[in-house]
Amino acid sequence: MLTGCRPLFVRDRVLAARLALAVAVVTAVAGTALAAARADPAAALATALAGAAVVTAAGLVLLRSRDRSRALLRLREALRQRGA
Repeated sequence: MLTGCRPLFVRDRVLAARLALAVAVVTAVAGTALAAARADPAAALATALAGAAVVTAAGLVLLRSRDRSRALLRLREALRQRGA
Protein backbone atom coordinates (compact mmCIF):
# COMPACT_ATOMS: atom_id res chain seq x y z
CA MET A 1 0.00 0.00 0.00
CA LEU A 2 1.19 3.48 -0.78
CA THR A 3 1.43 5.52 2.40
CA GLY A 4 3.20 8.70 1.33
CA CYS A 5 3.49 11.06 -1.56
CA ARG A 6 6.42 9.93 -3.62
CA PRO A 7 7.25 10.78 -7.21
CA LEU A 8 6.00 8.44 -9.88
CA PHE A 9 9.03 7.22 -11.82
CA VAL A 10 6.97 5.23 -14.30
CA ARG A 11 7.18 8.02 -16.85
CA ASP A 12 10.96 7.71 -16.75
CA ARG A 13 10.73 4.00 -17.52
CA VAL A 14 8.41 4.59 -20.46
CA LEU A 15 10.70 7.30 -21.81
CA ALA A 16 13.74 5.04 -21.39
CA ALA A 17 11.95 2.21 -23.18
CA ARG A 18 11.06 4.50 -26.09
CA LEU A 19 14.64 5.66 -26.32
CA ALA A 20 15.88 2.06 -26.22
CA LEU A 21 13.53 1.11 -29.05
CA ALA A 22 14.65 4.04 -31.19
CA VAL A 23 18.33 3.26 -30.62
CA ALA A 24 17.75 -0.43 -31.33
CA VAL A 25 16.02 0.34 -34.63
CA VAL A 26 18.75 2.73 -35.77
CA THR A 27 21.50 0.31 -34.76
CA ALA A 28 19.81 -2.64 -36.45
CA VAL A 29 19.28 -0.74 -39.70
CA ALA A 30 22.80 0.67 -39.74
CA GLY A 31 24.37 -2.68 -38.88
CA THR A 32 22.39 -4.47 -41.57
CA ALA A 33 23.28 -1.83 -44.15
CA LEU A 34 26.98 -2.06 -43.31
CA ALA A 35 26.92 -5.85 -43.38
CA ALA A 36 25.14 -5.83 -46.73
CA ALA A 37 27.70 -3.42 -48.17
CA ARG A 38 30.86 -5.06 -46.80
CA ALA A 39 30.13 -8.74 -46.19
CA ASP A 40 28.51 -11.71 -47.84
CA PRO A 41 24.74 -12.24 -47.79
CA ALA A 42 24.94 -14.75 -44.94
CA ALA A 43 26.57 -12.18 -42.66
CA ALA A 44 24.02 -9.57 -43.66
CA LEU A 45 21.20 -11.99 -42.87
CA ALA A 46 22.72 -12.88 -39.52
CA THR A 47 23.09 -9.20 -38.68
CA ALA A 48 19.51 -8.51 -39.71
CA LEU A 49 18.22 -11.36 -37.55
CA ALA A 50 20.22 -10.20 -34.56
CA GLY A 51 18.95 -6.66 -35.07
CA ALA A 52 15.36 -7.93 -35.31
CA ALA A 53 15.81 -9.80 -32.04
CA VAL A 54 17.11 -6.68 -30.29
CA VAL A 55 14.29 -4.53 -31.70
CA THR A 56 11.73 -7.12 -30.60
CA ALA A 57 13.18 -7.18 -27.09
CA ALA A 58 13.10 -3.38 -26.90
CA GLY A 59 9.50 -3.38 -28.13
CA LEU A 60 8.51 -5.87 -25.46
CA VAL A 61 10.18 -3.73 -22.80
CA LEU A 62 8.18 -0.74 -24.05
CA LEU A 63 4.92 -2.67 -23.92
CA ARG A 64 5.68 -3.89 -20.41
CA SER A 65 6.56 -0.41 -19.18
CA ARG A 66 3.36 1.04 -20.65
CA ASP A 67 1.27 -1.68 -19.00
CA ARG A 68 2.97 -1.09 -15.66
CA SER A 69 2.43 2.66 -16.04
CA ARG A 70 -1.28 2.19 -16.67
CA ALA A 71 -1.60 -0.15 -13.70
CA LEU A 72 0.16 2.24 -11.33
CA LEU A 73 -1.88 5.20 -12.53
CA ARG A 74 -5.10 3.22 -11.96
CA LEU A 75 -3.87 2.29 -8.48
CA ARG A 76 -3.03 5.92 -7.70
CA GLU A 77 -6.47 7.05 -8.82
CA ALA A 78 -8.17 4.33 -6.76
CA LEU A 79 -6.21 5.30 -3.68
CA ARG A 80 -7.06 8.96 -4.15
CA GLN A 81 -10.76 8.19 -4.49
CA ARG A 82 -10.70 5.93 -1.45
CA GLY A 83 -8.92 8.54 0.63
CA ALA A 84 -11.17 11.42 -0.38
